[in-house]
Amino acid sequence: MGLFDRLLTTARANVNYWVGQQEDPEKVLETFMRTMQADLVSNRQAVAQAIATSRRTDRQAQNAHTQATAWFDRAQTALEHGDETLARQALTRRVSYQSLEQQLKEQYNQQTLLISQLKQTLITLEQKFLQLRTEKDIYLARARAAQASIQIYEMLDRTGSSEAIRAFEQVRDRVDHLEAQAEVAAELNASSLDQRFASLETQADIESTLTQLKTQLGSNRRSPR
Repeated sequence: MGLFDRLLTTARANVNYWVGQQEDPEKVLETFMRTMQADLVSNRQAVAQAIATSRRTDRQAQNAHTQATAWFDRAQTALEHGDETLARQALTRRVSYQSLEQQLKEQYNQQTLLISQLKQTLITLEQKFLQLRTEKDIYLARARAAQASIQIYEMLDRTGSSEAIRAFEQVRDRVDHLEAQAEVAAELNASSLDQRFASLETQADIESTLTQLKTQLGSNRRSPR
């Protein structure tokens, strides 16, 4: 398993733990993004450190090559002066530096390969981070919509409970009763007005009839027999 896979596996494990704890989705995603960002910083530092180490190894290998060349020249100088023992010692030192140079070159090659892998991992992680940062906003919007839906359904559930229905029916019955009382009062008021107007009309009829009788009576009294 590569470094990137291990990072994602760790991140997923953390997310699964947070989700299992039923924490706020926004808090979970923010924590996850901070974790990934910290991993990015760590990977950048690792790449920078690996590059610095590789350059140092390369310089050491070049220095070993320079030393090997120098000791070879010294061996030649010793032979030119007829000192074979000194020349042999110089060549022995040359072999040591050649061996060191070979080891350092192998290390440098390994480090170069590791740096290439680290850079590729860093690029992949950065791309994934940018992708997840975009998706985070989408997931947050979905989570908020889901939470709003839950609140609405909970409200509907409370509204549809038997206790709420009974309370609503009681209010409705009370309103119906009040409306019935208002209708009766209106009818009674209308009936009372009708009776009053009827009484006035009756009284007017009586007065009119009485006037007519008086007129007729007066006429009868004045006429001769």
